Amino acid sequence: MRFIVLSILLILLCAHPSNINGCGGGTPAFIINQLARQELIVEATVLEVDDRGYSAILQVSQYFKGQAGEYLAIMRFPPALETVASVRDYDTGCLYSGYGQEWQQGTTGYFALESNGNGTYSDIGSHFIPQNDSVEFHTYHVRTDTKPQSHIFQRDEFEALLLSF
Repeated sequence: MRFIVLSILLILLCAHPSNINGCGGGTPAFIINQLARQELIVEATVLEVDDRGYSAILQVSQYFKGQAGEYLAIMRFPPALETVASVRDYDTGCLYSGYGQEWQQGTTGYFALESNGNGTYSDIGSHFIPQNDSVEFHTYHVRTDTKPQSHIFQRDEFEALLLSF
């Protein structure tokens, strides 16, 4: 009996439960109606991307709303967050998971940005990447829609829409 109890105790002490990831859920569709609240709307090419895909350097080819320089630094999360997480060995997986689209180096598209107040900008998943010269986006009207409605416009039609914000 003593052997059985000690064996069970030893198994319990040696067992290492795996982490349970309770975050995620994916990125919700960015609703184009939200563009009115953004400071900048640009057409740009992604020149560089960090390892996580959440910070980037953009080269702007056209402004549809607002004005800034030719190059924009995108920092979705404060750099101190990654430094502290690395030094203290914190897991930031839940924080980063499901928050916006990852930046892809070499991609050219339309992006809506907000100032971080320090010369950098943040995006909130507002990436519109043309596919075969057309752009897909979503709208949502509280009074009439039960879910976001998907639309596909040709690039020139989409650019005219961006100028309306």
